[in-house]
Order: sequence, then structure tokens, then C-alpha cells
Amino acid sequence: MLVIGNGESRKDLNISKYTQTKVGCNAVYRDFHIDHLICCDRRMVLEAQQNNYDGIIYTRHDWVAQFTPAKVVPELPYCRGKTRLDDPWHWGSGPYAVLLGAQLS
Repeated sequence: MLVIGNGESRKDLNISKYTQTKVGCNAVYRDFHIDHLICCDRRMVLEAQQNNYDGIIYTRHDWVAQFTPAKVVPELPYCRGKTRLDDPWHWGSGPYAVLLGAQLS
């Protein structure tokens, strides 16, 4: 299992030869085949679908119905607390990718 973000720190990485399951965030699909793509931003879901991304896309519950056949990002593995960090709406694609990777492992 490989979970990879879409930041500049990956620019010198070549994950093409990595044969196990890959979970990635947002526009990483432009450069590599990713099996599971997390897009918390509607614009990124739309872009991936318009560019015929062929893996599984996960997005927020609030708009998954707009992007068939997208799936909902995983539920947080704990009860909601009272802080912003505990609110799923404030989780971005990166933390959700790590959570999905852990659940798929």
C-alpha cells in the first residue's frame, strides 16, 4: 500500500514501478496511475472524471451524488469532538487518503 500526496515533495519520485495498491490525492492522477483517488474539492472530482480517470474516486458525502460513480470518503474512526480538527468537513484530501490507506491495508 502506498499513500501519496500531490505536493511538490513528490516531484522527484517515480512510483510507476510500484505494483501494489496506490492511494493518492487530487491531481496526482495526472502523473501516475492511482487506484484510489481522494478529491475533497468538487473541482478536482470534475477534472478527474472529465479526464477519464479510471480508478475509484472518493469525495465528500455532501456532493457524492453529483459525481456518479464516486464513493464517499471514509467515516472518521472516532466520535466527533468539539474542535475543528475533529470535524470531517475540515479534513482535506491528504488526511482522508491516509485514513483510506489504513482501512484498505
